[in-house]
Amino acid sequence: MVRAKDIQIKRIDSRFANDFIKRNHYSGKTAPNSQIHFGAFLGSSCQGVMSFGPSVDSKRMLGLVEGTKLGEFLELNRMAFSEALPKNSESRALGIVLRILKKERPEIKWVLSFADATQCGDGTI
Repeated sequence: MVRAKDIQIKRIDSRFANDFIKRNHYSGKTAPNSQIHFGAFLGSSCQGVMSFGPSVDSKRMLGLVEGTKLGEFLELNRMAFSEALPKNSESRALGIVLRILKKERPEIKWVLSFADATQCGDGTI
């Protein structure tokens, strides 16, 4: 039985991430501002992708967290996971990625994400 703890998170290049997102994200579209990409792997098979970058409207988003400066936050631009992954895979993968970002990019204080309430849930993150 495959568990969420079996997932390995690895950095991936933008071409691979964008191809995966075009095939697996409900919109079929990539985010042109994505700069950092992670893959969720079961063995050697990539089953999920998370792409991060600056917000499309960074100046407007600065006011969400008092004292934030440009470059101190990222947006989770796209997240697409295969149905082959077990329950809680998205949460586990996101937790791992946030710990990686905290270590490798200490200037990043917070991450912004949006959810489409018309797709697969209630729009809450």
